[in-house]
Amino acid sequence: MKKCVLYIFFSLILSSSFAQKERRLPKEHVIFPNTNEFYDDIVNVPFFTIPFRVLLNGTLIIPMVIDSVSDTLNFIFDTGNSSVTMDSSTAVELHFKTENPNRTYKGVGGTVPAIISRNHRLKIENHVFSNQNIYIHDYDILSTYIGLKIHGVLGLEFIKNYVIEINYDSNKVFFYQPNNYIFPKKWETLNLSFKPLTHIPVQLKEKKRKKASSLIFDTGAGLDLILSSEFVKEANFYDSNKKIIKTMGEGLGGKIDMNLTTTRRLQLGKNFLYNIPTFVIDDKNEIFNHPRCVGIIGNNILKRFNQIIDFNHNLVYLKRNDYFLEPFDYNYLGFNIIQSYGKIFVTDIIPNSPAEIAGLKDLDEVVCLNTNCANNLELYKNTIHKAKNELLIIYKRDGILSYTKVKIKSIL
Repeated sequence: MKKCVLYIFFSLILSSSFAQKERRLPKEHVIFPNTNEFYDDIVNVPFFTIPFRVLLNGTLIIPMVIDSVSDTLNFIFDTGNSSVTMDSSTAVELHFKTENPNRTYKGVGGTVPAIISRNHRLKIENHVFSNQNIYIHDYDILSTYIGLKIHGVLGLEFIKNYVIEINYDSNKVFFYQPNNYIFPKKWETLNLSFKPLTHIPVQLKEKKRKKASSLIFDTGAGLDLILSSEFVKEANFYDSNKKIIKTMGEGLGGKIDMNLTTTRRLQLGKNFLYNIPTFVIDDKNEIFNHPRCVGIIGNNILKRFNQIIDFNHNLVYLKRNDYFLEPFDYNYLGFNIIQSYGKIFVTDIIPNSPAEIAGLKDLDEVVCLNTNCANNLELYKNTIHKAKNELLIIYKRDGILSYTKVKIKSIL
C-alpha cells in the first residue's frame, strides 16, 4: 500500500511587499512552568534565527542553504506541509540523486507521486543539520504566479523539533530548544492537534449560524480562509442569496474550481475577525477529514498574530501585531497574471468576470497597469491590490498594442 505525505499546496498568489527591521529578541513578562512567580528580566535565547519576507498575501519566504552550494535558496515556511521539499528543476541543477519510495503527495488539487532525495545538509546561520531527506516536487507554476523563484518548502518534519516563534515585528522566525524555553504569561494560549497536520480550534459564524470546528493551521497558504463544500452544505452555512463568485486556484496536481464568498465572523480564541474572504472547495482528496476539520486558515489571517508554537505540548501562543487591523481585500477582477520568460501575461480569466467583460484574453501580454509600466510582477500585483474602482490595462495581443478598463467588483 502506498503511503501518503499530506501537503497543502494552494496558491492564490498576490503581490509581495517585504520589510526589513532591526533584530529584536522577544522580551515579555514570563512565568516558569508550575510556578506563580514573574520574571521581568529573562530573555529566551534562540538556538538559531531565520529572517523572512512577507508576501502581500501573508506567505513567508525564508533563505536556505543546501549542502555545499553557496547560493541562498527561497523556501516557504509552511506548517501545512509535513516534509521538507524542493523544486524539481532545482534538484536537477544541484544534481540530487533521487528515488521513488512508493509514496504520494496528497493535496487539495490532487495526488502526485513522491520522489525523495536522501542525506542532505541544511545550513541555517552557523548551524548545519545533516541527514535530511528532501521530497521533490515541481514548483515552476507557483514561481510564475509569485514572480519569485521558489526552490522549496520547510515543513513540519523539521519545524516540530523546536519551539517556534514567528515574530512579525522583527520579521524573524526564532527556533528555541524545547527544554529551555520559558513561555510568556500574557499571550493567549490555544490547543493544537496534529492529525498529522496542525489543526487549530475556531468558531465560524454566518448570521445566526455558529459552528465550532477546527481548521488546518497553514502558514504556507497564501490566502485567508478555505471551507469544504461538504461542511457548507451539511451545516446549511450560507443563505441562498449569499453573493458567491466562481473562480479558480492552483493546487497540488493542477487548477481547481472553487467559489469565492465571505464569512461573517471567525473567532480565534478571544479574537474576532469579520467579513473574511473565503474559498469554498470540494475536498475530493479528503485532506480536511470533515467533520473533524472543515478547511484551512491561511497566513493572511495568521500573520495578524505573533505566534509561539509549542509542539511538545500541542499549544500555540498568540499576540496581536500591527497586521491585525489590516483590511481584507474584497476586490474581484476575475483574472490573474503570471511571469514567463521575462514577460507578464494575463491568465485564468473567469467566465462572465469583469476581465472577460472588458475583453481580456488568456496570454495577453501586460505592458502597463494604470501608470505602472515596470514589467515587474510584484509591482503589478501591488497595483492591482491598491486599485479602487477600475484598472487600466495596456496589453499586446498578436503584436498589436491595445488597452481596456476593467471594472472592479467587490465580493461583499
